[in-house]
Amino acid sequence: VLKGFNEFNNKLQKLIEENQNWIKKEWSELEKKWSKWNSQEISIFIGHTLECKKLKINQYNEIIKEKKIDGMSLSKISKNDLMDIFRFETFLQACAIYDSFNEICKKYPINVIDSDKDVAKQVIPKEYLCPLSNLIMDDP
Repeated sequence: VLKGFNEFNNKLQKLIEENQNWIKKEWSELEKKWSKWNSQEISIFIGHTLECKKLKINQYNEIIKEKKIDGMSLSKISKNDLMDIFRFETFLQACAIYDSFNEICKKYPINVIDSDKDVAKQVIPKEYLCPLSNLIMDDP
């Protein structure tokens, strides 16, 4: 019985570890595209940050849809606006959302992410770019 329990426990620990790695990977992918977040992704972010239950996350989702908030508009919202819009119970909750979102914005700045490929753009010296088309010249 003990041997069977140990095998079960080891398998369970392995599954838990795999699940945690998957969550980290998916969360990182979500963070990378913060500027394109929709209402569901924003509500998931808020729910995860504040450790909310699904019912509360759904309430946030409805508010976000009603106010037509996206990732870019979220980046312009102040802590006080967060308090008013989401009717948080404490100012600390608004601060947590604001600070956490700003960390994501700093970690994945828009100006270095290519919108089509989600890859960092290479910086090309201006002398190699055509002044009219702004494309790379074949023979500068």
